[in-house]
Amino acid sequence: MYTGSQQAWSKGGGPVAGEEQRRGEPRTGRDSGTAGGRVISSEGQAAATQPMPAAHTFTREELEECLTFLRRMSDDIRAELKDKPNLDRDTRTRLQAELERNESWGAEITTRLQGLPRTGLGATTRRLERLPNQPEVLCGACGARNRAAAHFCTACGHTLPAAAQTARLASVKVTVGQLSDVGVVRKNNEDSIFAHELDLPKTLGGGQGWLGIVADGMGGAQAGEVASGIAVTDAPLYVIENLATVAGANAVEPLLKRGLELANKSIYEQARKRSGQHGMGTTATFALLAPNMERVWLAHIGDSRAYLLNRLGVAMKGGDNRTIVQLTTDHSVVARLVELGQLTPAEAANSPHRSVLYRSLGTDANSEVDTCSYPLQSGDRLLLCSDGLQAHLKASDIANIVLRYDAQKAARALVEETKRRGAIDNVSVIIFALDLRSCARARHIFVGANCGCPAELHESYKVLNPDSAQLRIRSKKVVQTRRNPHATRPAARQWLDADQLRHQL
Repeated sequence: MYTGSQQAWSKGGGPVAGEEQRRGEPRTGRDSGTAGGRVISSEGQAAATQPMPAAHTFTREELEECLTFLRRMSDDIRAELKDKPNLDRDTRTRLQAELERNESWGAEITTRLQGLPRTGLGATTRRLERLPNQPEVLCGACGARNRAAAHFCTACGHTLPAAAQTARLASVKVTVGQLSDVGVVRKNNEDSIFAHELDLPKTLGGGQGWLGIVADGMGGAQAGEVASGIAVTDAPLYVIENLATVAGANAVEPLLKRGLELANKSIYEQARKRSGQHGMGTTATFALLAPNMERVWLAHIGDSRAYLLNRLGVAMKGGDNRTIVQLTTDHSVVARLVELGQLTPAEAANSPHRSVLYRSLGTDANSEVDTCSYPLQSGDRLLLCSDGLQAHLKASDIANIVLRYDAQKAARALVEETKRRGAIDNVSVIIFALDLRSCARARHIFVGANCGCPAELHESYKVLNPDSAQLRIRSKKVVQTRRNPHATRPAARQWLDADQLRHQL
């Protein structure tokens, strides 16, 4: 960090020539000025915005990190100038001046770095670039070595995960909202949803990740809610039991797929044994989020959907900066006809056969499950939902609601708007909201509306994880209000520790 005396910077971006400014006395004159750069976090940030005296105590590594930050800022400005050709003249002039200043500073830092020893800069520096046995972090993008506390790779600028040797929490905050409702027409809820925070292995970036699954049961009197309940129990349980053995990102999709295949087997066998449940089945959209790897993996069957949303545009390869993208493909007859060009999307939306599926869990001994993965970025919202939502809301309607509120408010707003438009089916949603900032949070488990079976999963989780004292279950309670005794609202959050949970289970 900067420890030397202060020095003014010229308007052109470089330090004013001449002797070093005396401490506490502002420099005057036509060429004097102060750096107007952006504020950046970590050690490299101070270097980018603080004056640089002739006799400084920055290490080479800190200056390299500063240079990386300046390049990243310059790239952002170029992208903004390119993507927004209609900027007003003053804004464009200001951005161009800032770009020139950053490039000038970067050129000076590059010049000073050339030919300097790797052990320090100047006679006043006695610190080594990296102390013996100091922990390091490898960049996942280029493989370069970085110090443990670095936020960005000094070689390529890629965001680094928190070092395992430090106590710093993951820089990605994930908040979750979920809600399931019977709707306006149906008398029972056949949907089941489940979202669970868990510890990821180092092969997936470490830190905390999230599992989420939405299952839309079918079968009516044949107990569709039983099928969806099995799906949200068996699939997550299998993933939790085997996640520690995952060798890398390429093994996640097979893991999720195997979880749904085991759920399919359980549903199919139970339907064969019990005549009252013959023909039951369920859709399933199953997701695993690894925030430190900026990745989501999906396993999917049926017509429940996964959407990715971002106010600034979804980061998709070859994308067109849309704010909402459907990640899954509906396994319905009308969706297949649209894909083949035999129906238009409008005709499919009004077709009486729009709910007829050719793939689902439990209706066949062997069901084919689709898998995929997508990159994540700050500001993303991952939405998992049953078909009761998209039956009434267009993609643009969904985006307007999800991007307007936080995760839980958005989930409630989606359900309420669907009910306002008729809600002929059950409607269930889970929303994962990603923000790149430090946070402190506890492990929470959010339970879906009509599972009836998460107790098995919770009990198994306590067996699998010795730190079960950290287990928390969000208990739901319906409370009548004085204004309207028939109205309901959620109670204040109540948390049960592991011992209380054990008694209730």
